[in-house]
Amino acid sequence: MLSRVSSGSLTQAYMKSLADPFDNPGPRLGWGCLQPTQVVSSYLRGSAIVDGVSGALSLAAVPSVGNLLWKNNAGISTATWTTVASADAAVAEANFAGARVISLGIRAFPSVAQTAAPGVCAVGALPFQSATSLGAMTATDLLAFPTSHVCRGYEGGSSCGRPQDPNSYDFQGQIVAASGWAGGTAIPFSIPYIVFSGLPANTTVYFEVVVNYEALYNMAHGVSPLNSGDQPQAGPTLADEWPNLERMWSTIRQVLPTPGQMKETSASDWNSMFNLGARAALSAARGNPNLRQRYGSLMDAADTFLSF
Repeated sequence: MLSRVSSGSLTQAYMKSLADPFDNPGPRLGWGCLQPTQVVSSYLRGSAIVDGVSGALSLAAVPSVGNLLWKNNAGISTATWTTVASADAAVAEANFAGARVISLGIRAFPSVAQTAAPGVCAVGALPFQSATSLGAMTATDLLAFPTSHVCRGYEGGSSCGRPQDPNSYDFQGQIVAASGWAGGTAIPFSIPYIVFSGLPANTTVYFEVVVNYEALYNMAHGVSPLNSGDQPQAGPTLADEWPNLERMWSTIRQVLPTPGQMKETSASDWNSMFNLGARAALSAARGNPNLRQRYGSLMDAADTFLSF
């Protein structure tokens, strides 16, 4: 039986998706699934108005097409949230039985002159939340949260979610359900948020939210790959490049940009990601005795090159 050698390219694609989910949907993850799956991006673009007293607005991205965006413009100390479904929620709910998150992100900027009162913008990601705990948070709570990065309000910002534990890689029906996450059920992905305060009253804030996920088709309702429009994918997955997901995550998290930083990913960030992907490929190749015997000297040379 021939062993397929990983190229590390899917690891790089996954890291790019976690760092910038808006332009990088990411690869299929592969762990714990024997069925063909499909990578899907669900999104929402729109605007919201800050409250008329404190100039506050809180926005959060939740990994569910049924309530992808959470927003609160009821005041800086009031926890009154409303939810908005993704633009393609009805299609996703009809076609898919379950999904797991690849990446999740939100970005927003206010339409305000730089000569106006600048206000404050804070971005970050909330780990280990439920609908109940998120729904109890105010703008004041988010501004004070330890993960918040703060800048001038008129600059806006962006934030990305992250996996939390192995449960983040399980398929969940709530991701593609109209009801989304309810009550105290744990949401298996950190929640990226953006909060504004002190902007001029009634300022318009424009936002974009995206969740990329690996989806299972809903065969029970008669929807099959032959009549659903999108074909499920077969072939390599991220799982083919790593011995287990714990090893994968403990390795790549070291070079991922911090969620919520208000800067573009730098060239040095991408170089680190490339080197990590190449090292993953070398590690997989060394695990094959035949390849190690035939190409051991080349592997040693590549290892030396990556050390510079």
